[in-house]
Amino acid sequence: MFFTIIILAYLLPNIYLFLQIGHRFINKGYRFSYALIYILIVLIYPLSNLFLRGIPGPFPSFMGMIANYLLPFYLYLFLFVLVFDIFLLVNWLIKIVPAEKMKSTQFKKTGLSVILLLSMGVVIAGIINFNTIHISDYQIDIPRKSAKIDHLKIAFVADFHLSSGTDVHFVERFAEKIAEIKPDLMIFGGDIVEGNRGNGSLGQFEKIFSGIRLWGPSVRTAGKSEIMVIEVNFR
Repeated sequence: MFFTIIILAYLLPNIYLFLQIGHRFINKGYRFSYALIYILIVLIYPLSNLFLRGIPGPFPSFMGMIANYLLPFYLYLFLFVLVFDIFLLVNWLIKIVPAEKMKSTQFKKTGLSVILLLSMGVVIAGIINFNTIHISDYQIDIPRKSAKIDHLKIAFVADFHLSSGTDVHFVERFAEKIAEIKPDLMIFGGDIVEGNRGNGSLGQFEKIFSGIRLWGPSVRTAGKSEIMVIEVNFR
């Protein structure tokens, strides 16, 4: 049911995008080629999730990675095209850009290029941010009572969604960061993994997690994306 909702939420805005981009930016002589290319690219996400999800191997992993990038790309493409449509409405009211210029091929090429570059730029920025490990330090002062300890360092992580498309080096860098922090308590807040043991990469992630040296206990909870929770022995 959840996957069906995601597919509908993916395909319905794409119908709008397909029609609007074709009407606003694509000249009549290129519309068949545009339609063919657009449909082939759009189908990558639903088809890869329907037929390749959970299958080990480089090709399913590559297609899964492309599909996961297409989802946010089309989201921002939808938003930027919507903004462009709002601009057209405002321009129709107050005539910012002459109508003749907006019908020119150069204006169409420039407008479509800007929208595509902005959409790709946001996705690339998100990829960079995702692969950059950020550490947020918070200090909480608690009135001292009967406890003998004078400090407690807690490390909390969640929502990695580790899958076959995740770079193993990213997980290794995470393990190194935990070793640097030396937490007294480690909390895994769920959605650490996504998939099942048919996913060959999860064995590598389990080995890396098992190699993390902790200075205290760890607490783990299962998230909604974890079809099978990997039990990891941290000692």
